[in-house]
Amino acid sequence: MLKTFLKTLPSNFLKVFSGRNIFWHLLAVILTYIFVMSGFDWWYFLSTRSSILQSIVFPAIVIGGTIPMYLQIAFIVIGLLVKKKKPHLGFFIISPLHYRHI
Repeated sequence: MLKTFLKTLPSNFLKVFSGRNIFWHLLAVILTYIFVMSGFDWWYFLSTRSSILQSIVFPAIVIGGTIPMYLQIAFIVIGLLVKKKKPHLGFFIISPLHYRHI
């Protein structure tokens, strides 16, 4: 798997930074420059450090970190209980996506 990754890395790198993708890279660079020079990034950073905002957002972080884990386990258990011949949804969700080639 690593051999395939290293073999396709140069061509994938060239695909990402050429053609229609170059527009999106240039747009990202320009927007980053605008946000930094205007001070928006620093204002956003300071705004998100508020203790009130952190107390509101922290439960979402905990829920967002645990729900996907328990949902995958629930899908696997439900799939095993139903005993269908098709692959279980839970295994599709937890299976790594690195088998796909770009």
